[in-house]
Amino acid sequence: MLLADLTSVKREPLVKMLEVHSGAVLGLHPMFGADIASMAKQVVVRCDGRFPERYEWLLEQIQIWGAKIYQTNATEHDHNMTYIQALRHFSTFANGLHLSKQPINLANLLALSSPIYRLELAMIGRLFAQDAELYADIIMDKSE
Repeated sequence: MLLADLTSVKREPLVKMLEVHSGAVLGLHPMFGADIASMAKQVVVRCDGRFPERYEWLLEQIQIWGAKIYQTNATEHDHNMTYIQALRHFSTFANGLHLSKQPINLANLLALSSPIYRLELAMIGRLFAQDAELYADIIMDKSE
């Protein structure tokens, strides 16, 4: 039997899974949200736990669906996620908080914005529209 997780942190979940399960253990981190139409060209991070030969079939299936598997260890993964996720989310939160306190017309900002700034505004909107606890956990979980 395979025990796997799909969380955005790897070290602690892998340690815990290895403690409580004597079978195959795998840490996966899909680097995309649930709203994608296809896994084609999406990245899935792989952190091996135990008995990788027992879950090779799952990794092959993920690749058949078009995803790219990136293998790393849990410590390296979590260190990199500090900069990929936590810093990005914090920056987006700070920008959104600042904009929310300004006397601006958002429709005017969007109409006057370049494509990259419209994308930034969309990211701010996405962050504030989703589960605040999820983003707080991602930001606060990082020791850096």
